[in-house]
Amino acid sequence: MSFDANGNEGGATYNLENRMVRQYLGYGNPTNTYAYDPSGKRVMSGVSTDTQLSYTYSFYGITGQRLATLKCVGLNARNYPTCDYASQNVYFGGKLIVSGGVNVVTDRLGTVRVNGQGESFAYYPYGEERTSTVDKRDKFGTYFRDSAGQDYADQRYYNAGMGRFWTVDPGGIRTANPSRPSSWNRYSYVRGDPVNRSDPTGLCDVLLAGITMNPGQNTGFDAFGKGMITAYPYSDTGFWSGTGSVYGQTGGANAATQLAVIAIEAAAQDPGPINVFTFSGGAQAFAAALLILPADVASRINNITYVSPGSVGGGLPSASSPVTSGTGNTTVVVGTSGPFNSLFNGFLGGNLPYGARCNGSRYPPA
Repeated sequence: MSFDANGNEGGATYNLENRMVRQYLGYGNPTNTYAYDPSGKRVMSGVSTDTQLSYTYSFYGITGQRLATLKCVGLNARNYPTCDYASQNVYFGGKLIVSGGVNVVTDRLGTVRVNGQGESFAYYPYGEERTSTVDKRDKFGTYFRDSAGQDYADQRYYNAGMGRFWTVDPGGIRTANPSRPSSWNRYSYVRGDPVNRSDPTGLCDVLLAGITMNPGQNTGFDAFGKGMITAYPYSDTGFWSGTGSVYGQTGGANAATQLAVIAIEAAAQDPGPINVFTFSGGAQAFAAALLILPADVASRINNITYVSPGSVGGGLPSASSPVTSGTGNTTVVVGTSGPFNSLFNGFLGGNLPYGARCNGSRYPPA
């Protein structure tokens, strides 16, 4: 097995974000081609030769779940393919109940166990199938099985036979927990506990924006949050109404708080710690959200970063506040100079590194 300089598995070509765009299947075989949307979700997969093409296009809902696929096929007239609806997925309470137009039953980890066609599915702990069924459909741990040894895992690809991802976690080593050696391996799946954990995206983090900020408004901020679950609690509000919403949350939850709750609970669908980055009024939305989040979700808040040009409501950030710290590290950058300016200018110029990623959803959607 070989790897490139970024740690990506060989036999394929990757783009600048380390996403596989071409996969070589050997001499005489067609080459698989893949394309992704700005959130990193695969929107096209297929093969093309000099005489024919076969592409599948995927469409997603605002929660990031795949809803439908469109199949385009061109044989002798490859420049004029015929496209038609191929399949649909349906979800209830966040769980898959119809996969590819077929009713399915999943277990607590999101793995398909039986379907309406009378098929049963059994797996080894890391997802390798014990039964013999066709691929090209949802199977293990919410992943879509392209072929044996290749599961599309939303933000990466996973090898069930090896129990590891093809590429390293885009969040890098900074998303590892120094006190948990099992998290140091950036290829590993659910830190070696596939019986009790699942990893729908392979990644996880939440970004909460401040007042006057809207999706797509600032390319630098959007680039920093690329792939995170990003919430804009004060979307479509002006400075004064946004400021009023910030201070209003010191007396109780409001619409901004609820949006932060939705984003954090979406991140909680992945196992393990939840890291939160808040900017300006996003800090108060997070503080208010933390007070009403379910205890099992709130207890998983890990590293917290507060960045604000000035004070925020509710005594945040404050060493005496009970909500400034999670189970990991807490970083506070407040003021209008020094570290704050460096971060803010990075947002404006798009020069900050990508953060650790989750499912790339935005609330509200752009």
